[in-house]
Amino acid sequence: MSRNATSYVVDFLDIIPVVQMKGGEVALLYAKQLPQPGPDPLVRFDLTEQEILDIVIRAAVDAADNTHPLAPPGMPGQHAYGAGVAVLRELLFPRGWKKDERGNVARTVHPGRGLAIIVAVGNEYSGTPGNDEYITTKWPKGSCALTGERFVAEGFDSIDESFPSSPTVEGMWEVWYLMHHRAADRVFVEISKPGRLNDREYPVDWLERIILDPLELGGVDINIDSDGDDHGGPEVPVIPK
Repeated sequence: MSRNATSYVVDFLDIIPVVQMKGGEVALLYAKQLPQPGPDPLVRFDLTEQEILDIVIRAAVDAADNTHPLAPPGMPGQHAYGAGVAVLRELLFPRGWKKDERGNVARTVHPGRGLAIIVAVGNEYSGTPGNDEYITTKWPKGSCALTGERFVAEGFDSIDESFPSSPTVEGMWEVWYLMHHRAADRVFVEISKPGRLNDREYPVDWLERIILDPLELGGVDINIDSDGDDHGGPEVPVIPK
C-alpha cells in the first residue's frame, strides 16, 4: 500500500481526524461509531490488501478477460462475479469462514465474529475517497441483501431514564461489500459496510469504508462493470436517493 491514510471517527455529528500509521502504509478508513482494530483495518477479515487485490480481484479480472469472444453479453461480468466469490472462499474457508446463501445472496461468513462479505461491482464512485453519498453497487441488490444484518437494540433507558440501559445485539451478520470498479487499466477496490438499502434496494449510507490502492492492469481492457450484473440482471440507473 502506497498511501498514508487518515481515519475519520464519526461520533454522531462530530468528525475527528485520526491518523493511523504502520510504516506509512494502511488503507484509507472511514469509521462511524465503531471501535477499530488497528493498525490494519483488514485484520478482522483475515485478509491482507495483497490477497484481495492480487488473488481475489485479479481472479475476477482474469475470468472476465478469458470469456469466449462469442459468448452473449453479460458473461464477462458473471464470470468475474463467480470467480471473485469462489476465490475469496478458497482463501477464507481454511481460516474458519463458511458460506451462507439464504435468499440467493452469496455471503462468505464468519459465524464466530458475525461478519458477512458480499462481492459486488461498485459504481463509478466506489474505490476512491470522498463522494460517500453517491457510492453504491452498480446494480440493486434486492431486499435479501441485508438479511440478518446486525444492529444494537435500544435499552429501556431510551423510554424511561429511570431504567438501566440494556442494549442487545439483534441479527446474525455485520454485512460488508467487497466492491470493485474497473476503469481503463485500473481496478478500484474497497470493502465497506452499508447502513441500509434505499427504496430502490441499493446499499447506501456507508458506516465504514476501507479503500485499497487500485489494482494496476495491463493489456486488453474488457469492461467487467458494464458487461453484466453480478447476478445477471438488467442494468439500471445508480444514483442513490
